[in-house]
Amino acid sequence: MSNGHCAVRPYLPALLAGALCAALAACDGAAPAGHPDDIAAASTTAATESPLPASAAIAAAAGAACSYDGAPVQVGSDVLGSRAPQDCAQMVDHIMRFTGLPPNFVVGEAQVPNAVATILLDDRKVPQRVIAFNPRFIDAVGRATNSTTWAPMSIMAHEIGHHLSGHTITGTGSQPPIELEADKFSGFILYRMGAPLLEASRAIETLVGPDDSATHPGRDRRMAAIREGWMDACRQQGRADCETLATATTLPATQPAGAAAPASTATPTVARAGVPERLPSADPGNLPAKQGRFVVDESGLLGADERVRLEQQLFEHARDHGVEIALLLVRDLQGLSAEDFAWAMLRQMRIGKLDVGNGAVLVVAPEQNDAGVAMGPGVALAMEGFEGASRLQGWIEQAWPICQQPGGCRGWTQNLFMMPELMMRQTAGLDWNIRHRGLAGFRAASEGYSRQRLEQGGEYRASDDPIFRQLVRFEGTVQTLDTPVGVVGVAEEILANGAIVRQGKRAVHVTSDDGYDAIVYLEPRTAPLMPAGLPAVGERYTFVGRVQRPAALRGHADHLFLLSWERM
Repeated sequence: MSNGHCAVRPYLPALLAGALCAALAACDGAAPAGHPDDIAAASTTAATESPLPASAAIAAAAGAACSYDGAPVQVGSDVLGSRAPQDCAQMVDHIMRFTGLPPNFVVGEAQVPNAVATILLDDRKVPQRVIAFNPRFIDAVGRATNSTTWAPMSIMAHEIGHHLSGHTITGTGSQPPIELEADKFSGFILYRMGAPLLEASRAIETLVGPDDSATHPGRDRRMAAIREGWMDACRQQGRADCETLATATTLPATQPAGAAAPASTATPTVARAGVPERLPSADPGNLPAKQGRFVVDESGLLGADERVRLEQQLFEHARDHGVEIALLLVRDLQGLSAEDFAWAMLRQMRIGKLDVGNGAVLVVAPEQNDAGVAMGPGVALAMEGFEGASRLQGWIEQAWPICQQPGGCRGWTQNLFMMPELMMRQTAGLDWNIRHRGLAGFRAASEGYSRQRLEQGGEYRASDDPIFRQLVRFEGTVQTLDTPVGVVGVAEEILANGAIVRQGKRAVHVTSDDGYDAIVYLEPRTAPLMPAGLPAVGERYTFVGRVQRPAALRGHADHLFLLSWERM
């Protein structure tokens, strides 16, 4: 905290100059209107628990960070040894309770211009997600905006959104599309917490300039993103007066009708029994944003007790294994097939982490007699041969007539839940840490293991192989989107695996920045999930892939299943 030290910070607008001398009200125990008991009861787990397994190995020197206002940021690893003031940690914990997701970051103070989401390596070289903030900046925001609670909350919610969505993984820092996603997430969560739209957008209205930059959109676009998230949360509550509420200075209810914040960050947000829920629009023109829901029942007919148990299991699976699975019982497919709707929700709700594709959506639409499944590329590799859609279709035919009778679905609820339970079992053993940085390091590890086996003898063991099913992150330039197929590892030219291409994947030839060739197999349906869209020939990207086959010879290509990409 500032401890009463006053200084005019040159990175703040002039109107903030007089606002730097007081402690942040939220960190002195002030609670948002309508939530005094919630703040008092909040725990400090988000700042004190050990972090979850991170999704990348990014050196602190790389400076990868998403800053609130787009200022260049370098964050030192010493922030990992710092501890946020208790009441500030409570503020973060309070926000996390409304996300419905487990925290996957730590919070600390640092000499940064404002607030940043970043990834740092600890002394064991283990990547940890971090939100670092300058408490004087947050204090200044509260004073300058005359919003000592909601404006700081909106900033912290924005940075939390980056981590929960997997935005800070790629190493290139902030970019306009992911900043808008984080803004939408902030608006969505602040509505859930009880903030009027005027308060949810006050920090951006005050602190952000009107013009777009290379990393951050201008004020109007960012305020529009906050409004979109706030309105989505309102409409999902089933309210018909959201447009009127958007101009109100207070909200008539501090809790959405369909959900209540859990008592701690160790439990998910669960809808109230018998209350139908609403999903976001499937319109691809809308911004995606994390929503933190594992089970959505638009019919209100699933068994309440069974649902609570499954919500907790899916929450713990996300916390312990990193994989997010959502089951959606849908009344309106919005004109899409169930499969297309599942893919739309995978994007719109940002199920899983963007960088490693570890999310899945199961859709059951009994009134349209249709079912579908969408899996991020990381999950799909673990679920090869999974006939989820046909099994869900069978549930519709057998169970739905019973569900519509008095008493609801009864035992058929648990029968439906067998599908996500199966997915949990099959994805529990995957490693989502990016162990290798660059193809040169990846190849060195592979060659080292081969030499060791030749020198020491012994049979091959996947558990000893440093590259088996591991994740690799590297930068490179796209040479072609459809590489010719052939016998991989025999011919001298760069060829793709025909069996994989026949499964519908595109074989993209990439030349890495460190001089190696790679074939990355792209599932075409993942392209709309990526802010960069479909990769373009001649463009340079950061790629994340899971190893399919290393190069047989030094001049040959490595083969990887592509999980994500971001334009450099």
